[in-house]
Amino acid sequence: MNKQMSVSKRLGLGFFVILALMAVVAMVSALKVDTIDRTMKSISSQAGLKQRYAINFRGSVHDRAIAVRDAVSAADADFARGRVAEIDHLAKLYADSAGPMKAMLAQRTADPVELQLMGQIEAIEAKTNDLTRKVVDMRFAQGSERAYAFLLENVAGAYSEWLRLINAFIDHQE
Repeated sequence: MNKQMSVSKRLGLGFFVILALMAVVAMVSALKVDTIDRTMKSISSQAGLKQRYAINFRGSVHDRAIAVRDAVSAADADFARGRVAEIDHLAKLYADSAGPMKAMLAQRTADPVELQLMGQIEAIEAKTNDLTRKVVDMRFAQGSERAYAFLLENVAGAYSEWLRLINAFIDHQE
């Protein structure tokens, strides 16, 4: 059959096949690039949200550390109670970011490093919250002096570690 086709028809057919292959490759490439683009946008937006929640964590923890210090060192019991109310308010703000963060990390696409860091953050959070309750109770039961010593020996380091882990999470998101 090839012998019956003229040279110009064979060249035309060859050119058409090459053009058709190029068109198919271009379409498949465009579809793949679109898929990659959508995936990258999704990853970027999730990383941004995770980073925002972690920044909210950092603000809450930092401000709580200051409020704990103020509550423990305050001479006025009413002022100390006000600082304790601020601690509770900041803990609620933290929880408002922790819920969506946990939901995002529960997805099957969660990064193992994120999961590890979040596990460490949750562990130090529980420890620090317990120490905070103890130092606040101590402040009202035993006075500022004993509570302040406990704060320096136990609570301050826990808050510093908590902030260090949150910062590590934020750095990982960047």
